[in-house]
Amino acid sequence: MSPDRLDDARGRALDHLAATVTDVGFQSSISETPDMSRPVEHPSTYFGDRDDWPLEIFTSAVVLELAYALRPDDPVAVRLAALVADRRDPAGHLDFMFEPDLLPTDVDTTAVGLSALLRRGTTADEPMRRTIDRIVDNVDDHGVIEVYLPPAGERRYVDAAVCANVLHLLALSGDLHRAGPTIDHLASVLAAGGAVDGTRYYPSPDALVVFASRLVAVSDELRERVGEPLRPVVTARLGASDIALDRAMRSTAAAHLGLAADADLTALLDQQLDDGSWPAHALYRFGRRHGFFGSTPLVTAFAVAAIDGALSADAR
Repeated sequence: MSPDRLDDARGRALDHLAATVTDVGFQSSISETPDMSRPVEHPSTYFGDRDDWPLEIFTSAVVLELAYALRPDDPVAVRLAALVADRRDPAGHLDFMFEPDLLPTDVDTTAVGLSALLRRGTTADEPMRRTIDRIVDNVDDHGVIEVYLPPAGERRYVDAAVCANVLHLLALSGDLHRAGPTIDHLASVLAAGGAVDGTRYYPSPDALVVFASRLVAVSDELRERVGEPLRPVVTARLGASDIALDRAMRSTAAAHLGLAADADLTALLDQQLDDGSWPAHALYRFGRRHGFFGSTPLVTAFAVAAIDGALSADAR
């Protein structure tokens, strides 16, 4: 793959993100289908009697983590980091929506957002330490970290992709030793072939692949316990679908593991649109509400991460 072509595609993608970021960061939408072709028309479908769509922080946190972790001084990075930091609850966590009562507090949004801040050099303050304590104590009967923080009611769910994001946070914060059963759970899912039908909240198998692949760079223990069972899963997934988001996630995972993903990466670049973005697709699905959550900025950020990974591999 030509470094010049990669660099040009990345530049156009970052220009697109810079041109479309707003004072509330990036926002995603909800569709009845993963390709985002059937948007849910009215907020009341999900949010009671509302006539307006609520704002969310999840998209901005993901874009910050993926596209701007290596660009700490980029104006978009600075804007998104300030937004994520401002959305932290006084207790230290992050809620998916700006209005915290609309959805239960989940560890996934918190893990992604706090990981992005830690990677930018933010010091783990007392509220963050308290939040991490709550996360590591929030486990099922097998000691695996659950998705929702109390009060979660009947929502006692475990999701392997969420586990991977939480382990990333704990590795960055120095708390990985407190999550042994969660590491075991993730490793066992990967050893069994990965999430072939996606996970509860992430419909693509490649979401688990890419989130787990980040772990090999942050911990020797995770490189061995997660990286080894992950490698054959990534190899088997290469070329598995023609969706741009999937190709970006697989390509990024392959770069983290030192594997070649030339066909997926080339096809991904071919799918870049004239404005520098990639077509919207669902990254996330709401559990019992049966909707798909995604956007152009999310896919574009994953594509930037894939290109960053490929260029870093070429430089080694």
